[in-house]
Amino acid sequence: MVRLGNGFVRILQILFIGYAFYSSDALSDAGSLMAPRSWHLPVVIVLLALLVWLATLFHELGHATAARLIGRRLHLIMVWPFWYFPKAERLVFSFRQGPRVDGMVIATPDLWGDWRRGEATYLLGGIYANLLTGLIARAAVATNIFGPLAEAILMSFFVVSMVFAVVNLMPVWFADRRRSDGARLVDKWRVRQERQTEHTGWLSAMQADGISPEDWNADLVGKVEADVAAGRADNQAYGLLYQRYMEFSDFARARALINRRASLPGDAPDWLRVAQSFFIAYLDKNGTEAERLLNGVRSKSRASYFYWRAWAATRVARGDRRGALAAVRRARSFGNRNLVGMYRGEATILDEIERTAQALAADPPKRWIRIRWPGRPERL
Repeated sequence: MVRLGNGFVRILQILFIGYAFYSSDALSDAGSLMAPRSWHLPVVIVLLALLVWLATLFHELGHATAARLIGRRLHLIMVWPFWYFPKAERLVFSFRQGPRVDGMVIATPDLWGDWRRGEATYLLGGIYANLLTGLIARAAVATNIFGPLAEAILMSFFVVSMVFAVVNLMPVWFADRRRSDGARLVDKWRVRQERQTEHTGWLSAMQADGISPEDWNADLVGKVEADVAAGRADNQAYGLLYQRYMEFSDFARARALINRRASLPGDAPDWLRVAQSFFIAYLDKNGTEAERLLNGVRSKSRASYFYWRAWAATRVARGDRRGALAAVRRARSFGNRNLVGMYRGEATILDEIERTAQALAADPPKRWIRIRWPGRPERL
């Protein structure tokens, strides 16, 4: 079984789409008709991005429709940057979540139900949708009732849809245990069953439905804990259990879980560094080591509640009252904008950090002096 990195697969997809358009002049014709030559390339790029987004939308709606047809429950339909939670009837527009994928559907059978029933229909639903919408666009061009610009755009959408269908049929196993639709079909035909994936899927569905971690099914949580103990769990399982333990303020179990994940081979993901730094600052009061870990977190991973909560605890450990209170405000802002909101346990921890920061000695006021020779004032 071949596992590929996300970046390598993305490059292959871009090259595939580029070759498809090189073979057909549809996108170039559309750009020429929409803008003068000096604006040709920017218009083509924007048009391609819109067509890819539209193909992604139809692909995910195809999965959602297939899920309903086979009796599964829909918990999330995501086409970045839109996140729709059917149970809560809530639509969230967010650029800050930084998805690893452009689209996603979370649909599960009833708890302890059979995941394999109708699975092929569910997996092929997105591909069927791309084929259907692409063929409709091609048939519309064949009617010759549209103008040159509309025909060029429809033909471009046909090419994008066909490429989407083929790319999603490619069996790709990602390094982080995610799989393409084609890989999941291959695994199904090989009768390859991974119970830990099903357990994590049900737990993720409860989170997407807005159920607080303290109200998650206890038997299901026990199954995920057993998967972690057996070394079969992925990063998502660790993250879900971490939220569960933190909701109960069970720092001992949460830290043991983080340490277990950190002991596994491979580079530590950013969320793990953030969690480690929080415990080092909050429990060990070692602000220097916590700050060192946080400085190693990539910039795109810093736009999160967990990062700023860890940074607030770090500033408290270092006696920086002003920095701690500013970090608390940032953390609360990100928490309130989070897709699933801020859980009660998380809010309690943040309130305690804020009270500790307020109890620190106030920072000395800034003093300024005027030097004798001309120049700007200097801060003491």
